[in-house]
Order: sequence, then structure tokens, then C-alpha cells
Amino acid sequence: MRIDRIYISETTWHTTNEYKIINCDLSDHNGIAMTIRNATAPDTGLGEPKLNLKILNHLQFTKEALHLLRKLERKLEKYDKMERKKSKPGRETALTNLRTHCNPQKLWHEYKVGIVRASREATQARWKEITIIRKQAEKEIKKAEKNLQDCVTGSEKKKTAKRP
Repeated sequence: MRIDRIYISETTWHTTNEYKIINCDLSDHNGIAMTIRNATAPDTGLGEPKLNLKILNHLQFTKEALHLLRKLERKLEKYDKMERKKSKPGRETALTNLRTHCNPQKLWHEYKVGIVRASREATQARWKEITIIRKQAEKEIKKAEKNLQDCVTGSEKKKTAKRP
């Protein structure tokens, strides 16, 4: 039996996926099949993260989301002011620096990352709250079951004691 492999450049490697070994009756080697994506297509990444919609009303999440939104608004306003002044002489360097540090796409990305982080933290906090409530409820249920069991056992003892 031979080890079958495929040799490709690193550039090609990044544009391929879905590898399969296929039977090849004409040779003593198996064939390799793969899907080649369009090399000029943009990277799709992991996709958009999804928020737990039930967390939107959680106080911790709401506070953090508003804080992040206000921070984003301030930075975007600063960028807009500098953008309007770009035609003034001597402002080209300042605008280039601003675009490097306060690029609107970068700002929006940071905001989205912050929202996802805030959602995860609030979800964890909510999970801890729910766990505490669940444990308290379980204790109360066990206590009620014990009281019920004691009640039934006590009434049976009374009935058996009264019989001659």
C-alpha cells in the first residue's frame, strides 16, 4: 500500500478545501479530489457572531453596550471633524494619523467585538444567578419532600399506635 499525498504551494493551500481520497482503478495510487475556491474572493472568516437575545435586558449588558456605543460615537465624531478639515493646509499628516488610529471600519469592528464580549460576560453572570436560584429551589424542594415524608410517616405511626 502506498501513501498518497498532494503537493501544492502555500498560496494554493489557502484557496482549497474539502479534500477527499478517491479510488483510481487505473493506477496503484488513490486519487485526491479537492475544491478550489476563487483566489480573489474575500476571506469570509467565522461569520457574524450571534447574541443571546435574552441577554439584551440584562443590566450588566445594557450598561456595557451603552458605554461602548457612546465611546464609538465620540470617536466617529472626532473622525468626522478631522475629515471636514482635511482641505486645510498642514492637516494632511494629522488626517493620515487619524485614519491609521481611528479608521471607521476599525472602530466599528472594535465596537462589535466589545458587544460580543459584553454579551458573553453578561451571559456568564446570568448563568451564575440562575445556578444560585436553581440550587435554592432544589434545597426547598428537598426540604418540602422531607416534611411531606415526615408527615406521612408520622400519621402512619399515629394510626398504628391507636389500633389495639
